Amino acid sequence: MADWLIFAEKHDQAQKIADTLFDKGKATGNFNKGGFGGQSISSVLSGEVRIVHFSGHIYEMMMPPKQDNKYSLVTEEKTNRFGLKYGGEQKSLTEIFDNYPIQLNPNNIKWKFSQDKFKSLSANMKQLYMNSQNIIVSTDFDNEGEMIFRNWQLNNIKHPKWNSMYRAKMNSTTPKDIKYAFQHLIPYTQDNGVLKSMYAQGFARSMADYEYGLSFTFYGWMLAQKNNSKRGQYGRLKNSLLGVVYNQELAHDNFKPSSNYRIDMILPNGDVLKGDEEYTFKTEEQAKNFIDENKLSNEVHIDFEETEKVLSPPKLYSRNELLVALMKKHEKLLSKNDTWNTHLQTLYDQHSLLSYPRTDVQYISEEIYKTLQSLANTESVKKLLDIRIQSVTKSHDINNDLIFNTNQPPKKKHVDPSKLEGESHFALVPTDREPSNFNTLSKVEQAVYMEDLTRTMSIFCNNNITTQRAYHSEDSHFKATQTRTKQYGYKILLDNIKKDEGSFIDKGTYKVSYKVSEVKAKRPSLFTKVSLISMTKRVNWGTSATRDSTIEDLINKGSLVIKDNHLRINSDLKDTIQLLMDKGLIDFEMTSDWQTQLNKLSNYDQAIQFIESTRKDTEQVHRTFKDILS
Repeated sequence: MADWLIFAEKHDQAQKIADTLFDKGKATGNFNKGGFGGQSISSVLSGEVRIVHFSGHIYEMMMPPKQDNKYSLVTEEKTNRFGLKYGGEQKSLTEIFDNYPIQLNPNNIKWKFSQDKFKSLSANMKQLYMNSQNIIVSTDFDNEGEMIFRNWQLNNIKHPKWNSMYRAKMNSTTPKDIKYAFQHLIPYTQDNGVLKSMYAQGFARSMADYEYGLSFTFYGWMLAQKNNSKRGQYGRLKNSLLGVVYNQELAHDNFKPSSNYRIDMILPNGDVLKGDEEYTFKTEEQAKNFIDENKLSNEVHIDFEETEKVLSPPKLYSRNELLVALMKKHEKLLSKNDTWNTHLQTLYDQHSLLSYPRTDVQYISEEIYKTLQSLANTESVKKLLDIRIQSVTKSHDINNDLIFNTNQPPKKKHVDPSKLEGESHFALVPTDREPSNFNTLSKVEQAVYMEDLTRTMSIFCNNNITTQRAYHSEDSHFKATQTRTKQYGYKILLDNIKKDEGSFIDKGTYKVSYKVSEVKAKRPSLFTKVSLISMTKRVNWGTSATRDSTIEDLINKGSLVIKDNHLRINSDLKDTIQLLMDKGLIDFEMTSDWQTQLNKLSNYDQAIQFIESTRKDTEQVHRTFKDILS
């Protein structure tokens, strides 16, 4: 009997754990056949230790007809006592519809392996589980990671070993983090609420989204049958994403171009002060006539107020902010069907260069700050940062005024313990591992790492300082703001250098001229992947693990179409989406409310209450479709 059985989430993670824990001897065996490990080969865990691993979710809920035949399109096929089969006849759609919406029994959910090959993997895990004294769960420390293990245990273990079960919490796959996690295991019996909360939120989300999403999908299928139209993709988050892109597309396409005409003042050096509303006209002719009538002085006193604007280094990256930055700056590096998520996971799982990548947090602890101080002083990081600094100063032809000081105390916008309360992870930052293998990374991986590294290392840099002058005419009807950089500071490291605006003319009386400028009404912009992902976090739709993947799924399956880098709705779905909008079946507020409630769940009972409350939303969808389909 093994003393310790460790469940990892995937192969790379399992191998990293083995490489760290098995420091006293050589491990033997196979992760998927008998477990990988050995006797007395770890200085952290005594006795025999074995490691097995999942391959993500190896179980998934069966589709509705397999959960209950009442959701099937055909009657249940049975065999009578004479061995003759009967049933299997087509049901009427009315009969099936009346059995909806889907409502599963939480205590009797039917599961299946997501792939057939996982059957033997699961059997191996079960045998080892039964023959091990202590169980350690080391899947990702989040809702999904907890659900991966719990779903397996639910389907294989009648009597879980709760009294001998422990949780390993890792923020990265570096040896330091792995060793610390296994030296500070969390007993399931002494859980302070975090583990219960992760399971409650994961279970509630999967149940509610299953019932709502697949019920809606069935209604959508019936609607497509009735109207002989394209069948769409439906679900809580998908509906809102399609709805908001559709609304923006309508606003963009239905925009009526219009212009006003503004009189602007031109200074002798060519700088322009813009006129205010009093000097804005509906037609160009009106504006020109006003100038021709000599109602404007040709000699004007120009004044300004000068202020100094100091910007400290920006917040650290969460997943969402990092993805947005990568899409803006490096999207061309990705090949077709490639995603940034793939490379984030690789840098986390395989290379151990980035911390946990599915986080919405933008703060770190004082301990992590100290780790970053040490990382900043490694030769590899110094070299990478020096290359960046030289490249930026040369390309922009500016002096290097950046001061890099790792000894400075942390700023609250980066290190704030209060912002980490109740959070499982911190900001997405480089790990303590020195990137000595940087040159062996792929070009895309290098771009991801450098984007995160420079943002993180900027917390040790000096501020950016600009001088701003708010110019105005004596009567204040003509104004302009000009900016001049006094100190580039951290912006050199971030390659965020902007040219100075204006020539900073002195106060005084000048001979001026005037011109008419067309001011076009701004057409609403179509969404891009960047702007859509940014919006989803702002309005609290989905999680850091689901936002970008759901958008990619809508694109890959053709519900969203990319044209000139902008997102549009598949033309075959527009009538359907308009109908759903008109009937209130796409509910932006509900999508946000669900996520807000999910984030507050702390135990199983609350999860059940949440599922019951969301069923009211699904029942309302059912009633609305009944009216539409009648």
